[in-house]
Amino acid sequence: MGGYGAIGRDSRGRPVFALAGGLQNGDVIYMELFAIRAGLLKARTMQIQQVQVRSDSMVAVQMIVGTFQPHWEFLGLLEEIRSLRDGFRNCSFNHHVREINGCADFLAGFVHHVEEVDFCITCLPEALSSLIRNDASSMTYYRL
Repeated sequence: MGGYGAIGRDSRGRPVFALAGGLQNGDVIYMELFAIRAGLLKARTMQIQQVQVRSDSMVAVQMIVGTFQPHWEFLGLLEEIRSLRDGFRNCSFNHHVREINGCADFLAGFVHHVEEVDFCITCLPEALSSLIRNDASSMTYYRL
């Protein structure tokens, strides 16, 4: 069992969506790619046209942009991500260190079953709201 999370923000850092899920496949890279796919799907359904994907998995980003040879088990998921990417006016992928990815980290640990939760933006859990406020003020998140 593994968890994934994705949060979408506007250009000012305000959340526009947040989702969390759990899957039977607990492979870390698979979870990272699945989170990226889930975030892109959500952005597409919201008709967002410009997307910057920021992941704390350098390997996942390198697989998507084609600078790291993926294992065969990731090929289908990567094909979906690339197809979604091509549907946006602008879509880029960047690696960000884990210490500034606290919101997605929080969301990845939120669900403990095989399901996906799509959060209401106006009633986020207080812990997540606090992380979002800290991000907006450039506070660094430290993992324990």
